[in-house]
Amino acid sequence: MPDHSTFSKNRHGRFREGDLFRQLFETVLARCIAEGLVGGDAFGVDTSLIKADANREDGIEPKD
Repeated sequence: MPDHSTFSKNRHGRFREGDLFRQLFETVLARCIAEGLVGGDAFGVDTSLIKADANREDGIEPKD
């Protein structure tokens, strides 16, 4: 099984000028819709950047 970075490197490198990955994505998405795995009528993207306080010693105590 290829490493996830293989797909990213090829998408941004060898296949940058082509639309192979777009066609592949659209084909996989169409199959998922046909099988009832996804609706295909809406989507959401979350690009919120939230600063995290990951310091366990100075963090906020959890509520019970």
